[in-house]
Amino acid sequence: MRIVVISLFLIIGACSPTIQKTVQVNTVPLPFDQPPAWARKAIWYQIFVERFRNGNPANNPTRETCEGALIDPLPASWAVTPW
Repeated sequence: MRIVVISLFLIIGACSPTIQKTVQVNTVPLPFDQPPAWARKAIWYQIFVERFRNGNPANNPTRETCEGALIDPLPASWAVTPW
């Protein structure tokens, strides 16, 4: 008798409709320059590491490699900052 009752509960439980919660996502596409509403109210942090270990001094920039790479000309006193 217990097996019949347990089987009925399992069958009834399996046949009951499941409730699905749907979240409607913003269906109207925003222009590329318009952030979503949540991003307008968010606090954003940008972390800029000041320095890294100079593992290979051969990669250091030189005056020749910087020519044309910058908008402004290099100052006469330009030098690689010591690590």
